[in-house]
Amino acid sequence: MWVLANLCLSVAMLAVILLIQLVHYPAFAYYDPGDFTAAMAAHQRRISWIVLPLMVGEAFVSVYLWFLEPSPLSAISLALLAAIWATTAWLQVPLHTALLKGKDQQLIQKLVRGNCWRVVGWSVKTVIAWQITQPQILQ
Repeated sequence: MWVLANLCLSVAMLAVILLIQLVHYPAFAYYDPGDFTAAMAAHQRRISWIVLPLMVGEAFVSVYLWFLEPSPLSAISLALLAAIWATTAWLQVPLHTALLKGKDQQLIQKLVRGNCWRVVGWSVKTVIAWQITQPQILQ
């Protein structure tokens, strides 16, 4: 059950981060400068209702899995998640905060480029989650 929850949460976050990378963040460049700060605040508030529960759930399940069934794959998965959280806290959140002050094309570009690390992290974590889950599904 826990390995399946881990896979589902990883897939969900990969889908969300791909949507953000390919649709949301690039669209920021086309927002009207006069409405930009309100749009940014609304985006952050609304996306948090989706992202925060998934990220917290994924963290809880990943830590629990590592304690329940310690393995190199569960350790790598947990390390990837820690790196994703670090990138979120130290790169993405400060850029979002800066964008609340107004539209800045350079900051938007940094946001898109910096988010690539999270896309890669969740992509690899999802593959690992599948590797962890596969033996239990095939039993």
